[in-house]
Amino acid sequence: MGLEYQCPTCGVALKQHKASQGFYCVNKHHFDRDEQGYWVFTKPQRQKPTGDSREQVRAKRFLLESGIFAPLVDKLAEIITGSITADACLLDYECAEGFYLRALASKLAEVENTLNIQYVGVADAENAIFAAAKAQTPGSCV
Repeated sequence: MGLEYQCPTCGVALKQHKASQGFYCVNKHHFDRDEQGYWVFTKPQRQKPTGDSREQVRAKRFLLESGIFAPLVDKLAEIITGSITADACLLDYECAEGFYLRALASKLAEVENTLNIQYVGVADAENAIFAAAKAQTPGSCV
C-alpha cells in the first residue's frame, strides 16, 4: 500500500517510475527526486526557497530534539502501535524537518519489521524538507 499523489499542475493522479523513482502524470508533467532524496512537487517559480530560513529550521530542530516532546512521542507511538495494520503508511502532513517521523520510526522499530510500515512526510517548506533529507528521516519526504 502506498500513497497516491496528485499532480500539482493539472490535478490528475501521479504514477511513479520504478527505475528513477520520479513521478509523472498522463499529461507529461514530471517530478524527479532531488539529489538529497526528496521530491519537490512545485515548479521553480522563485529564486528563494519557501518556508522558514535555515536558521529557523535549525532552531526548531534544537527545540524538538531537546527532549521536551518525548512524552508526546511516547504517547503517539503507544496509540499507533495499538492500531496499526500491515502495510500501513504513516503520513506526517507539514512534517517540517521530519522530527516526528524520525522519532516514531525509532519507537516503532520493533513492529516495523513485521508490519512493513511506510513513512511519508509532506511539506512545502523547501529548507525544512532539505533538513529532513539531510537528517536521514525514514521514508519519503515530498
